[in-house]
Amino acid sequence: MNSGKYIITESLEPLLFPASLTHSTVYDHAVSAGFFKIYKEPETASIQVTCWGESNSLETQSHPVRDEWIIAHFLKNCV
Repeated sequence: MNSGKYIITESLEPLLFPASLTHSTVYDHAVSAGFFKIYKEPETASIQVTCWGESNSLETQSHPVRDEWIIAHFLKNCV
Protein backbone atom coordinates (compact mmCIF):
# COMPACT_ATOMS: atom_id res chain seq x y z
CA MET A 1 0.00 0.00 0.00
CA ASN A 2 1.63 3.26 -1.07
CA SER A 3 -1.38 5.50 -0.48
CA GLY A 4 -4.47 5.54 1.69
CA LYS A 5 -5.84 7.06 4.86
CA TYR A 6 -4.17 7.47 8.22
CA ILE A 7 -4.88 8.31 11.84
CA ILE A 8 -2.42 9.54 14.44
CA THR A 9 -3.49 8.24 17.86
CA GLU A 10 -3.23 9.99 21.21
CA SER A 11 0.04 8.12 21.81
CA LEU A 12 1.34 9.50 18.45
CA GLU A 13 1.25 6.11 16.73
CA PRO A 14 0.22 6.05 13.08
CA LEU A 15 -2.52 3.78 11.78
CA LEU A 16 -2.35 3.32 8.00
CA PHE A 17 -5.26 1.75 6.11
CA PRO A 18 -6.94 1.58 2.70
CA ALA A 19 -8.88 4.60 1.42
CA SER A 20 -11.97 2.41 1.09
CA LEU A 21 -12.41 2.41 4.89
CA THR A 22 -13.88 5.27 6.91
CA HIS A 23 -11.60 6.83 9.53
CA SER A 24 -14.19 6.38 12.30
CA THR A 25 -14.55 2.64 11.62
CA VAL A 26 -10.82 2.16 12.21
CA TYR A 27 -10.35 4.25 15.36
CA ASP A 28 -12.56 6.65 17.30
CA HIS A 29 -10.07 9.05 18.91
CA ALA A 30 -7.38 10.82 16.91
CA VAL A 31 -5.14 13.83 17.27
CA SER A 32 -5.00 14.08 13.48
CA ALA A 33 -6.21 12.20 10.42
CA GLY A 34 -6.18 12.47 6.67
CA PHE A 35 -4.69 10.92 3.56
CA PHE A 36 -1.12 9.81 2.81
CA LYS A 37 1.13 8.86 -0.07
CA ILE A 38 4.49 7.11 0.36
CA TYR A 39 7.37 7.51 -2.08
CA LYS A 40 10.49 5.36 -1.95
CA GLU A 41 13.59 6.71 -3.67
CA PRO A 42 14.96 3.74 -5.65
CA GLU A 43 18.62 4.77 -5.54
CA THR A 44 18.84 5.67 -1.86
CA ALA A 45 15.89 3.64 -0.51
CA SER A 46 14.86 6.71 1.49
CA ILE A 47 11.18 7.07 2.33
CA GLN A 48 9.22 10.28 1.79
CA VAL A 49 5.67 10.66 3.07
CA THR A 50 3.12 13.28 2.03
CA CYS A 51 0.04 13.90 4.19
CA TRP A 52 -2.98 16.10 3.52
CA GLY A 53 -6.68 16.58 4.11
CA GLU A 54 -8.95 15.78 6.98
CA SER A 55 -11.32 13.18 8.36
CA ASN A 56 -14.96 14.20 8.09
CA SER A 57 -16.09 11.20 10.14
CA LEU A 58 -13.75 12.13 13.03
CA GLU A 59 -13.99 15.90 12.44
CA THR A 60 -10.20 16.04 12.64
CA GLN A 61 -7.65 17.86 10.46
CA SER A 62 -4.30 16.56 9.29
CA HIS A 63 -1.10 18.19 10.55
CA PRO A 64 1.09 17.45 7.53
CA VAL A 65 4.58 18.30 8.78
CA ARG A 66 4.22 16.43 12.08
CA ASP A 67 2.22 13.54 10.59
CA GLU A 68 4.68 13.02 7.74
CA TRP A 69 7.55 12.80 10.23
CA ILE A 70 5.67 10.34 12.49
CA ILE A 71 4.71 8.04 9.62
CA ALA A 72 8.16 8.13 7.98
CA HIS A 73 9.85 7.42 11.32
CA PHE A 74 7.46 4.52 11.97
CA LEU A 75 8.07 3.02 8.52
CA LYS A 76 11.86 3.33 8.80
CA ASN A 77 11.76 1.45 12.10
CA CYS A 78 9.62 -1.32 10.57
CA VAL A 79 11.95 -2.05 7.66
